[in-house]
Amino acid sequence: MGIINVCHLPRVRLAFPSRSAFLCLFTALLAGGFPAPVSAGVEQLRSVSEAFRRAVERIRPSVVTVKTSFPPSAGRPRPPTDLLDPRGRQTGEGTGVIFDAKGHVVTSYHVVEGADEIRVTLDDLREFKATLVGKDSKTDLALVRIEAEKLVSADLGDSDGVQVGDWALAVGNAMGFRQTVTLGIISAKGRTGLRTEEGVYEDFLQTDAAINHGNSGGPLCDVEGKVIGINAMIASVSGGSQGLGFAIPINMVKSVVDQLRESGRVRRGYLGVRIDNLSPSLAGQLGFAGLEGAVVQDVQEGGPAGAAGLKVGDIITALEGRPVRDSLDLRNRVALQKPGAQVKIDVARGQLRPSFQVKIGILEDGTEEDEERFGLRLSIPSAAELKALHAEQGVLVAWVAVDSPGAGELEEGTLITSVDRKPVRDPREFFDKLKASLAEDDAEALLYVKTSDGGFFSVFSQPQGKP
Repeated sequence: MGIINVCHLPRVRLAFPSRSAFLCLFTALLAGGFPAPVSAGVEQLRSVSEAFRRAVERIRPSVVTVKTSFPPSAGRPRPPTDLLDPRGRQTGEGTGVIFDAKGHVVTSYHVVEGADEIRVTLDDLREFKATLVGKDSKTDLALVRIEAEKLVSADLGDSDGVQVGDWALAVGNAMGFRQTVTLGIISAKGRTGLRTEEGVYEDFLQTDAAINHGNSGGPLCDVEGKVIGINAMIASVSGGSQGLGFAIPINMVKSVVDQLRESGRVRRGYLGVRIDNLSPSLAGQLGFAGLEGAVVQDVQEGGPAGAAGLKVGDIITALEGRPVRDSLDLRNRVALQKPGAQVKIDVARGQLRPSFQVKIGILEDGTEEDEERFGLRLSIPSAAELKALHAEQGVLVAWVAVDSPGAGELEEGTLITSVDRKPVRDPREFFDKLKASLAEDDAEALLYVKTSDGGFFSVFSQPQGKP
């Protein structure tokens, strides 16, 4: 009988019998007996089953149903779990995980987005009204809180230690069927490019454990019942599970939740560099063996990385002693660093391998409210970008929504240098001045915009019917 080691638990070695053993087991059932070798295989399978039961028993008390209600004008797309209540209001359902005994529950941003009423139903069927603590659209996470006693918070695992092929259990309110448990494996790690929005942070765990509408915000667990991810989305042609589910790694979730609990918002770190992936030709030109790491394409003058001594052409190979996989990996990890923290960055610079201590800066890119209201996403331009546009300061347009008042004149890559003839130097300052101008009687603001072809004035108007 061939044995394949499939997972490890303390004091238990779990294994599956081979195909021939299953045939032998089937023959034994027909004959009414169990040969000794098959009995051993059955016991091993029972051990696996028992491990799964223990995992489910451990996580289920921490899994909740999140019910939301929206005003009729919310204009949300309606998944199959959405209904209309007797008042004609749109309702929806998702899943959440109890994060601590104080009543904090993590769920998906898209579950509660736009809701004016949130209710949480516990495993023991107690139901409570929840208040929104904070949300982060860029990771699709939200934190709500309930006032309740005898709560069982989830045990959190370490998503960095998860390996492809590990067992995974998904628990949630699948298609309205509460506390549904499904089983699969970790199919891949580090999945990106799944969301269409600009400026999001992705590092998904992929699983073939069935995830359906209503699972959003629920846990993906290991065989010990520890949460290793928060289920977020699926790839599907039919609209249901097709074995392609994606969860936000719990280590990313922890960082976001810690900030939401503390201040209700997320402040991200930044280095002040423009980075890219290594190609074989670029690595060869830079004298670097390998393709892992992130090459520095530009350094912001006076930014954290520039102040620490990083240069264009440096290849960032490790952050805090942990290897950097590529530019997206570095971007995600820097964003999760606490602004003001000192971090060690290892670099390949020709034949040299220097290390730098960098003080993490604050990524200022406007608040979610600003971005949603005006349909603009801005960034701080690099010194090279300012020089190319013959400007001393300004904010760079990174994205414009099709229904933004700026659509048509503002485009990706253009630079806004002033609002009502007052200079702006970062996105926060721009949005503050824009909101102040739009609050005046004429509800308009005069922007000065620069492109590679020159500069021009643009009138930015308050969208009609919006505050």
